[in-house]
Amino acid sequence: MATYRVPVLDEFSWQPPVLDKDLTAPPGGESKGDRYIVAADATGAWSGLDGHIVTYTGAAWLDATPAEGWYVYVADENVLYHYTGAAWDADDISGIETDITSIDTRISNVESSVGSIDTHVDSCDSSIVSIDTRATNIESSVGSINTAKQDKGVYVSEYGAIEFTI
Repeated sequence: MATYRVPVLDEFSWQPPVLDKDLTAPPGGESKGDRYIVAADATGAWSGLDGHIVTYTGAAWLDATPAEGWYVYVADENVLYHYTGAAWDADDISGIETDITSIDTRISNVESSVGSIDTHVDSCDSSIVSIDTRATNIESSVGSINTAKQDKGVYVSEYGAIEFTI
């Protein structure tokens, strides 16, 4: 089974969330797995790591040098940032339309089995007016058609799988 991804999404590297991006030194009281983007003019254990993502291992700080195209969510600001190659910039998504008025998925004259069709929506401030999923003239079984609240969908058939994010 093959997995197909939208090419433009492969240009980005999604990183696990960080807690803060404005600290110049370790905050103290950190827990294993805590992650931060180091602010400019860092001191102490973070000296020389300006702009890097650091992760606490339970004993020491492990740093990762960001690459252009990295995306990371900063928890204390509730903002998504991307790395331009020189700095972390906040993504402005204020002008994006988020109302989904209709999702219409139809399968007709299918002579092979469809493993699953998943339609997912997660964590969006939008309204979904209707989701219309139909399967007609299918000469074999449909494994499942799921409508669930998530952020990732997978369409699976005998020809492979397509992953997508809403």
